[in-house]
Amino acid sequence: MLITAFAILGGVALLFTGYLAGLARGSSTGRDTQLLDFLEAGGYSLQCLRGTNGDDDAWAVTDGANGVIGLPGYDLREAVEAATGNGDEN
Repeated sequence: MLITAFAILGGVALLFTGYLAGLARGSSTGRDTQLLDFLEAGGYSLQCLRGTNGDDDAWAVTDGANGVIGLPGYDLREAVEAATGNGDEN
């Protein structure tokens, strides 16, 4: 019983530490939240596009009607940023 209590407290401490680390990063955490809010509000979804050998999968934002929006990316954030026009401009 005591071991279970310590395990639960340890898990809570790890979650809190992760939360504080997210706050320390601040801007990227806020940006991630905004990107996910965009998906939910517009009825969009993230879809994994399978590669030929399984290790080159890419993510894309889809709307269900017109298919992929923006360019697929290997990172979820890249795919959402490409769909919203917030990606890096080279």
